[in-house]
Amino acid sequence: MYHGKQLAGEIKYEIRLTKEFLDKNLKDVLYKFVFNFVKSTLQKEIKKFDLKSSWAVCQFESDYNPIHWHDGHLSGVMYTKMPKDLGTSYKDQNKNGKIAFIHGSTQLLVSSVYGVKPEVGDLFIFPSYMMHTVYPFFSDEERRSVSFNAFMDDEAAKF
Repeated sequence: MYHGKQLAGEIKYEIRLTKEFLDKNLKDVLYKFVFNFVKSTLQKEIKKFDLKSSWAVCQFESDYNPIHWHDGHLSGVMYTKMPKDLGTSYKDQNKNGKIAFIHGSTQLLVSSVYGVKPEVGDLFIFPSYMMHTVYPFFSDEERRSVSFNAFMDDEAAKF
């Protein structure tokens, strides 16, 4: 089902994944990744995992996601297809096609923006309130990712 009008991005092709599809194909896999992420970063074990929503994002040349955040406790994005070349930039740091996670304020000796050029197979899990953006790219090839929002039990969600 087309999902683009409900999402933040300037992207023509976004598909909401149905609960039936998620329960059959992704819920258990994502639960294991989230369980291990929470255990290794927060030293907590989650007892409840509710996959609230998930959608596929098929991006083409000039598509982008403005700065935004999500619902839930945790969000994630996994990359299933990336262009070989994201285009050139006249700047020293080519941001084309990168995802950038934004802290929201400048800190001494630390950048408030962490940009990553994703690769196929990458999975990024982050607090849902973490602001982030996806820069446009310039290529004839598709960039595809699957994103999700999840809730966990309140005790594990206390950061």
